[in-house]
Amino acid sequence: MSLVWKDQGWGNRKGTIVVRLMRRRRLPVEAVVAEDTSLFGVAPHAWEDGLVELDAAHPIVSQAEAGDTLSFLRNAGPLLAPPREMGKKEPPGQDMLMQERT
Repeated sequence: MSLVWKDQGWGNRKGTIVVRLMRRRRLPVEAVVAEDTSLFGVAPHAWEDGLVELDAAHPIVSQAEAGDTLSFLRNAGPLLAPPREMGKKEPPGQDMLMQERT
């Protein structure tokens, strides 16, 4: 799997990609069969290529069955502070960006 990604470019680095192996149990319910929250590590401050190869022993591969799907989620981390009073500037939150590979 590969991607190009970065976080917001300042402050703490907390952003990660969560990869889930999903299986449809009954329409419309899907169940998480396997999950990896650290496959690509933590997002860098500058644009960077991420490349991961999964071997047959990795749970996302070893537990896969015909018809399963992969779900990719962005975990950018919590807000830095609670929202402020009306009329006051909101605190910046965490953000993470990805680009489509061509």
